[in-house]
Amino acid sequence: MVPMKLHIYKVFLYNWAFNPDFVEVYIVTFADGSHAVVHGSNNKAYWAELPYVNHGSYITLPGDSRQITSVGHTHGYGGQGSTASDADKNLNLPGVTSRYIFYDGSQHYY
Repeated sequence: MVPMKLHIYKVFLYNWAFNPDFVEVYIVTFADGSHAVVHGSNNKAYWAELPYVNHGSYITLPGDSRQITSVGHTHGYGGQGSTASDADKNLNLPGVTSRYIFYDGSQHYY
């Protein structure tokens, strides 16, 4: 997990998408307004996993007590573009009020 300010993570992720070793990462926003980029060891170029703890009405990252309110993940260039998969759309994340794909330097909400 990498804590970041909103404008910094957008630059980081935009450049990350051009990295030859690109793998998808998750971006989470916490209820306090802070952000983190989550890179799992099983992430691939066209797939990412978000480790989380389900508290019934909200989720947190493992070892972190802050409630997650927004979740996004990256898509690299040339793949799925800004389109969310059915698996993305059907993922049940209690307390998360917005979801998006970060692609081509911007957030595409679904």
